[in-house]
Amino acid sequence: MNEIEFYELVEVLKTADAASLGVSGTRGVIIGLSEGEMGKMYAVLIGDRTYTLGRSSLMRTGERVDPESIYAGDAVRVLPVRYPEEEG
Repeated sequence: MNEIEFYELVEVLKTADAASLGVSGTRGVIIGLSEGEMGKMYAVLIGDRTYTLGRSSLMRTGERVDPESIYAGDAVRVLPVRYPEEEG
């Protein structure tokens, strides 16, 4: 299976995309995945910033991190916004 899993540690390869973001040769943790016109894109946490990279820029290490080591456990609460034109 070639799918990168959540919380897997990856090596960022030296590709044009990674170089343009300044993250070539670093290591990061997969914390998200999206799929669209450009194919699968991974959210990679490197240090305290998250970058979006394609599969061709990432190499699996086989290592995983504990999600609790990434998240502080704080919850974010978002309240819905109601606009006057929606009420009725």
